[in-house]
Amino acid sequence: MKPIAFITGATGGIGSSIAQYFSELGYDLILHTRRKKAELETFQNAHPDTHVWVLEADLTDRDATLRALKKVLHDVPKIDVFIHNAGLKIDGPVETLDFADYDAVMDVSVNSLVALLTVIAPLMKASQFGRIMAISSGIGYQGRAENTSYATAKSALNGLISSLAKELGPFNITVNAVAPGLIPTEMTAYYNDDQVERYRQTVPLRRLATPLDIAKACGFFASSAADFISGQTLFVNGGTQTH
Repeated sequence: MKPIAFITGATGGIGSSIAQYFSELGYDLILHTRRKKAELETFQNAHPDTHVWVLEADLTDRDATLRALKKVLHDVPKIDVFIHNAGLKIDGPVETLDFADYDAVMDVSVNSLVALLTVIAPLMKASQFGRIMAISSGIGYQGRAENTSYATAKSALNGLISSLAKELGPFNITVNAVAPGLIPTEMTAYYNDDQVERYRQTVPLRRLATPLDIAKACGFFASSAADFISGQTLFVNGGTQTH
């Protein structure tokens, strides 16, 4: 039986690359999207050797998301790897903060991960195996002006990862995070060309991260090479930030 990986936010720039990479590694996939089911169906058609289950859900709607997941799990025998890639970035000066936006950022990045684990963790415990990863950010460690919602969510995510590693470790479940540097995706499209170039010049390796760089980091955490690594955040940023 092939291993199975569940990836949230699987139609985004990073998520689609993770899905592609894990398909190449020989995984069957549960792929989540909020509103781009057709893209995942196209992915499935392009990868006939990969069994793809599509989970379409708005992660800010906890009850609907869990209902959708449980429906998918009627046909899925197990989950070996869970990668929480979905994220939301809505920011600005703190005095203009819209708390509906703030709650949505927290729901997608943090609260939905906890909710999904109420279903996934028991499956992994029963099989005495699991590899859990979340896509974090260096902003969660160092902060950034006018990024209150995003920085708070990623900081909370980092604490969650550390706690889960301690809680789930006795069941042979590792929990880690990957923190990318700047990657040109839909989420970072607000950076203009000059800002991107200035950032690139600060990177010791003199290039931006790519979605494939992040996918490979997730592949490492899922591999036997990382069997004794848990509770860690791997910075994939070319050396711009270390921790």
